[in-house]
Amino acid sequence: MQEEKVVYKDNVIAYKKYGRGERYIVCFHGFGQAGYRWGILEPFLGNQFTLIAFDLPFHGNTEWNRQDNFTVEKLVEIIKLVLPKNLEKFYLLGYSMGGRIALRVLQQIPNQIQKAVLLAPDGLHKNFWYHFATHTVVGRNLFYKSMKNPRLLFSIAKKLRDKGALSKSYYSMAEYYVSNDTSRMAIYYRWMGTRHFQPDLNRIRSLIVKHHIPVVMVFGKADKIIVADKGVLFTKGLEKYTTIKLLDTGHYFLRESYASLIASFFNDDK
Repeated sequence: MQEEKVVYKDNVIAYKKYGRGERYIVCFHGFGQAGYRWGILEPFLGNQFTLIAFDLPFHGNTEWNRQDNFTVEKLVEIIKLVLPKNLEKFYLLGYSMGGRIALRVLQQIPNQIQKAVLLAPDGLHKNFWYHFATHTVVGRNLFYKSMKNPRLLFSIAKKLRDKGALSKSYYSMAEYYVSNDTSRMAIYYRWMGTRHFQPDLNRIRSLIVKHHIPVVMVFGKADKIIVADKGVLFTKGLEKYTTIKLLDTGHYFLRESYASLIASFFNDDK
């Protein structure tokens, strides 16, 4: 494993490099994680692949200017700075939030994508609360104030949970991440930092067919955060190019016990 950094304008993007293979996988971690989480795949993929595992803005060791919007155009430029200049195609790997980012990259440069493996990918439907909190003036103001003073947020969240409008898993996750001042403001900047990565699902479906891009989507059967039904709906009619795998687990399956299985999805016959 090598720890690297690349400078892009006023930003410093940290990433881990795993393996020494000639084929490249660009990896995007989940919310609150960092690139090191993909290190579990090195024993299984390191001889055939090189994994580039970014720390996304406001995660890990990446230093991103808060005044600089993080967009797919900028991410593509950063990827090009890191990958070999003569590389024609590469693989995408994303988990949860990172799955949404991977989808948006596929949409942006489909002709450069060899294959995409998406683990419990976000972005397969529009989340009203995320859109309200990050794309509207009123929502952004309320979001910021709630992170500064979470008492009102918890009061509203409890009422929504009690009425069934907010799942227990979402409430528990919110309670975990909003436990202290540092965590709360990290949520704000991380949510705001990825708000421009909203995939156009119909466009992506057509691009998968046009460019013959294999896509593997993996879901946990007990996942209450990213449900498999959204993946099934997305892949309907794309059976020639897409594969769905269901695991006997919940949302958090990016761990060693599933590493060999995740790695197997990069076999060309999968």
